[in-house]
Amino acid sequence: MHPEDSIEVSCSHRRLVWNECELQNAIEAVRSYLGKKMPSGMLSIALMTGPQLSRIHAQFLDDPSPTDVITFPGDPKHAFAGEICVSVSRAWSACRKHQTSFAEELMLYIVHGCLHLAGYDDHSEPDIAAIRKAERSTMAHLQSEGRIPGFSIKETQARP
Repeated sequence: MHPEDSIEVSCSHRRLVWNECELQNAIEAVRSYLGKKMPSGMLSIALMTGPQLSRIHAQFLDDPSPTDVITFPGDPKHAFAGEICVSVSRAWSACRKHQTSFAEELMLYIVHGCLHLAGYDDHSEPDIAAIRKAERSTMAHLQSEGRIPGFSIKETQARP
């Protein structure tokens, strides 16, 4: 990592249980794994509810439909790597559908955002194949290093 690299995490999902140190270490491992492809500077991660991310999707991308992750590129002149906004609610729903752990699904969304910042795209079939391959490789690296944060949801009667 570059000396000016930092990670700022905000969480507006009240039921998400997470450890900031574990998440910081996981993101540092992703940055290290991606190397020079990943922009340097401060990286912002926003862990949000589904409706919050849908509002951002509508405001900035003119699409009010639900989504799992939105990535905003940074500004190298201001040592800003970018911002990754993630729907905790979508990860919770998707992990059941895909039969993965919630922690892996949520970390996959963060990895996906990092890959966008590293120059990967997902608008054409070849691009989608490339980003999926990079997701699998990056997630396998994190798993082998024991770097998947222990995300969980506080159980209540209501849905996440």
